[in-house]
Amino acid sequence: MRGRVLGADPGYAACGVALLDGGAQQWRALVLETIRTKAGQPLAERLYAVWRRVGEIIMMSDPKPAVIAVEAQARAQAGYRERGLSSDNALAVREVTGLLRALAWQHGTALVEVEPATWRACLGLRSTAPKAQVQRAVRARLGWEGKLDEHAADAGAVALAGYRHFSSSAAGK
Repeated sequence: MRGRVLGADPGYAACGVALLDGGAQQWRALVLETIRTKAGQPLAERLYAVWRRVGEIIMMSDPKPAVIAVEAQARAQAGYRERGLSSDNALAVREVTGLLRALAWQHGTALVEVEPATWRACLGLRSTAPKAQVQRAVRARLGWEGKLDEHAADAGAVALAGYRHFSSSAAGK
C-alpha cells in the first residue's frame, strides 16, 4: 500500500514535522523540518505558528496524507517529570497534539498516536536508543542528506511507524 503520511513530534517550542511519500520499505521524505517558536511569545501565538505551518504542509501535499501520526504523550509527559520540567510544559505539548487532531479532522485525515518505543522499534532500535542513533537511522531509512535535527528525525520515525499501524489497520477492515 502506497501513500503519504505526516508525522509529528509535538512541541510548542520545537515541533518536528515529516511528510513522507511511499510505502512498505520504499520511503522518500518530502519535508523533514522543525517548527521553532520563541520563548516569551504567548502560548496562543506559538500554537498558531505550529497550526499555520503544519496546515501549509498538508495543503501543499498532493495527494493529501492518508494519516497524521503523532508521538503519544503519556510517556513523553513522564520524561518531562524526569527532566524536572513543569506539568505546564506537558499540558502545552498536549495542546499541540490537540491542534494536530483538529487539523486531521479539518482535512479528513486519520490520526494515530504512536508510542516512542514503537517508532524506535520500527527503525530497528532499542526503546532507549539515544537521539543521535535515531537521527542516523532516519537518515539511512529515508536517504536524507539535508539538515536533520532530533525533532525532525523523531517526526520521520513517528511517520514511518504511524503509516505502518494505519495501513495494517486498514488492511484488516
